[in-house]
Amino acid sequence: MNHIKILPLIITLFFSSIANAAKWSGPTDIRKIYPHSNNNGVGTIYFSFGTMINPSACSENWLIALRKDNKLSSEIYSLILSAFTTDKKVNYYTGGCDDSGFPLLLHIQLDKS
Repeated sequence: MNHIKILPLIITLFFSSIANAAKWSGPTDIRKIYPHSNNNGVGTIYFSFGTMINPSACSENWLIALRKDNKLSSEIYSLILSAFTTDKKVNYYTGGCDDSGFPLLLHIQLDKS
């Protein structure tokens, strides 16, 4: 009988830990843009923001990675370049880590204000 009471608690804790493995940064400025490729491979574009987040506890936390194999990488990169050149703040979302241990950039928002 006690197992039945404990199971919902275990399930709740499991899903709450998954939910915390990704999050939004809040409005922040863009500090650095660093496109990188090893031996002309797929490549990754790294960014540094005023607010750095690492919700997945990646081993590296000083850059955020946008993999070029992300199907929206061109659109995300374009939005970031536009925000960078006009000094606009962005709100970015990370989840997971890339092969080098940096948090993965998955989504980004740019508000008009």
